Amino acid sequence: MRLRVLPLLVIVAMIVGVFPATMAADESTHVGLVVKAAKNTLTMTDMNGKNERDLAVADTATIMLDGKQSKLEEMPKGTSLVVTMENQRGRWVVIKIEARKPTMPRRGISG
Repeated sequence: MRLRVLPLLVIVAMIVGVFPATMAADESTHVGLVVKAAKNTLTMTDMNGKNERDLAVADTATIMLDGKQSKLEEMPKGTSLVVTMENQRGRWVVIKIEARKPTMPRRGISG
């Protein structure tokens, strides 16, 4: 799974590092893992499973899971995600989530 998430993290890091001036001051992007997802609330950590935080999710947020439109409640624990937040009247709110379900590791065939 880490090999599949790594390219996504590299791309996000490049975009944020190369184009920070193009991102509005009222917008922020974070990468992490789902701890819990419920209507209008997302609990996530960083990619190391640390720094847990609760985030408010806008009713109008775009939520994509494995490239398909999804509902927040359908995200299983451990899902990797990129969250885009926007400052709305002094309050940070999630407006976009791009997520990938965790994959099961392949088992080798012993011979």
